[in-house]
Amino acid sequence: MFEAFAMLAAAALQTADAPTDDPLAPARAGRVRCIDPDVARHNCSSIVRFRVQDDGRFEATVSGIIEPRVMIVYKISGEVQGNAVCSIVRVDDFLAGKLYVEDKPATALEANAIRGRLVTRLSELSGKRRCFIDGTEGPGVTANVTVNGLLHPEMKQSVAWVSPTDGYAVAE
Repeated sequence: MFEAFAMLAAAALQTADAPTDDPLAPARAGRVRCIDPDVARHNCSSIVRFRVQDDGRFEATVSGIIEPRVMIVYKISGEVQGNAVCSIVRVDDFLAGKLYVEDKPATALEANAIRGRLVTRLSELSGKRRCFIDGTEGPGVTANVTVNGLLHPEMKQSVAWVSPTDGYAVAE
């Protein structure tokens, strides 16, 4: 479930999801990235909202489930490199994020405990370049993930680009 950060369906989504020469073309068109989409329930394990610049750099707000009943909202920045969307994993980005437990802001005690676990989980990725490269697999889009240029099949994600008005939400 955690791999769904850092950084992403059904037939109704296939046309919008097809990979293009510009991997962030759907974001430029106003769509958001739904990771692990549940089309029937309109749920995603994470939703990424990109703000893309003309030169391929981007800033994004990521909302995602990191533990049962725990959601984080944090910001990242990165750039498009060829057909890959890349960012450096920065522990500070996660530590600066807002934490929610059961849809309420985490208490200071909860936040400290969750942040401690995050630091431990992120230690192997910290400072490394994480990229996703979209491809088709079956009826949907699959994001293959690389870390410092090495493919990590265990981090592969199902993704869909959806309209913010489609009613998708982050949920377990």
